[in-house]
Amino acid sequence: MKRFSGLFLVSLLSGAVTLGSYKLLFDNNGYFSKNNSIVTQAQNSYGRNVGLTAEAVDFTEAADKTIHTVVHVKNVSRTTVTNPILEYFYGFQGGQQQEQVGTGS
Repeated sequence: MKRFSGLFLVSLLSGAVTLGSYKLLFDNNGYFSKNNSIVTQAQNSYGRNVGLTAEAVDFTEAADKTIHTVVHVKNVSRTTVTNPILEYFYGFQGGQQQEQVGTGS
């Protein structure tokens, strides 16, 4: 009798879960149905007036101050490169460090 009541309780619970998930997922009025459409309204003020225009910015003074300077830039990037095929056969060996240098003026 105790075993029968446990089996009955499990079957009742599984039936309730099955019915509830069907109603939630596949029913026309369910939460995930295609009939539910959510409409949101945007505010009417789409833009803002800002006092900065293309004519308001003047770079001539900044260009006059920087025209007689020379800048040399050197960028060094170091990375460790590994081969995944070799790692598969021989294990992790630490990889090989490579250096990339970029210069400009």
